[in-house]
Amino acid sequence: MASTAALGVNLHLTLLMPYEAEQFMYRLLGGLLVSWVGYFFFQLVLGFSILSSVFRVLVVSGSLYVGIFVSIGIYRLFFHRLRGFSGPLAAGLTKFYSVSQAAKTVQYHKDVARIHEEYGDFVRTGECHQRRTPEGVKDDSLRTNTILLQLPGPRELCIVRRSAVLIYGPNLKCRKSTWYEQVNTDKTCTSINMIRDGDKYRRRRRSWDRAFAIKGMHVPCFRDTYRESRNPVDEQFVPGNTAVFVPTQLVQTDERYWPRAREFLPERFSSRTNIWMANQYFAVHHTGLHSCPGKNLAWMSMRTTLSKIAQHFGLSFGPGEDGHHFDAEALGCFTMAVAPLMVRFINRSRPSS
Repeated sequence: MASTAALGVNLHLTLLMPYEAEQFMYRLLGGLLVSWVGYFFFQLVLGFSILSSVFRVLVVSGSLYVGIFVSIGIYRLFFHRLRGFSGPLAAGLTKFYSVSQAAKTVQYHKDVARIHEEYGDFVRTGECHQRRTPEGVKDDSLRTNTILLQLPGPRELCIVRRSAVLIYGPNLKCRKSTWYEQVNTDKTCTSINMIRDGDKYRRRRRSWDRAFAIKGMHVPCFRDTYRESRNPVDEQFVPGNTAVFVPTQLVQTDERYWPRAREFLPERFSSRTNIWMANQYFAVHHTGLHSCPGKNLAWMSMRTTLSKIAQHFGLSFGPGEDGHHFDAEALGCFTMAVAPLMVRFINRSRPSS
C-alpha cells in the first residue's frame, strides 16, 4: 500500500502538476481503468477468488488515489504559487467547492460578489474562465491607475479591478486557459470561440470579420472570462502560469467606476451629464483580439429596434411588475438566463384609456 501511495504522489508531482492535465485526462482515466481491470484478471490467474481479487484491486487503487489527493492537497495549501492570496480555504483545495456553491441556486455570480466583499479584489476563488503567458515574461502594461456556467478551480485567481480587463489586450503575451478545451482538445474540431492558439484564432477570425463587415446575424453574448497571466495588476503581481478570472459583470457594476451603479440611468452615457467617470469600463462585447466580431451589427440592430419601439410606444412595467425578479432571479449559466419581465406597451398614436 505504501509503495502504491508513493506512486500516486509521484504521478501528481511528475505528470499532473507540471502539465495541463486537461489535455490528457480522459486518456489517463481510461488507462487507469484498463490497468485495474488487468490487475483484477492477474489476481485471478494467481489463484485468488473473485471477491478477493476485487478487494485487492480496491486496496491498491485506493492507495494510489490517496497518494494523489494527499499530494494535491498539501501542494495546493502550502506550496502553490497562489497560496499567498486570500479566499475560502475549500476553494484552494478543490473545484468542487465552486460546484457546490453554484448548484445551490445557479447564481454563482452572486457567490463571487459575496466572496469579493469578504476577501477583497484579488481572491483565490477555486475557478478554472483564459490567457497564459510563458514563464519568464514580465510585462508592466497592466500597471495602470485604476469573462455558463464557468466554475473556478484552485489554480485560478479572480480579480475585480478595472485594470485587470487589460489582459484582453492584443499586445499581451497571454492566451486562453484550459477551460476552453472542455469540449474537445482537438483544435481542428472546435468553434472559433474555443481556440486557444492565437495564430489559429486570427486566421479563422478574418473570415468572421469579412462576413460581418457586409451582412450577417449576431446574438450578443455577455460572459465572464478567464485568462492565464504573468503580469502585475496595479500593485499586485500575478504569478506566471496562472488562470485569471475577471468577472466583468462585477467590474461594470462597481461603485468605484460606476456611480449609482445599480440604478437605471441611461443619461450616464450622455456627455451632457456629470455622471460619467474617466475610469469607467464598459465592454459588453469584450475588447481586444477576442472581442465579438458581430458587435457592430449587434449595436446597429439594437439601436434600430429600440429607436423604432421608442417612436411608436411608451413603456412601463406591467401590472404587478417592479423589475426586481428580473435581476434577482437571473441564473448564471454559460450565458445569463434572465427571468420574465412584464412590460406594458402603450401606442403613442392613440391616447391611453
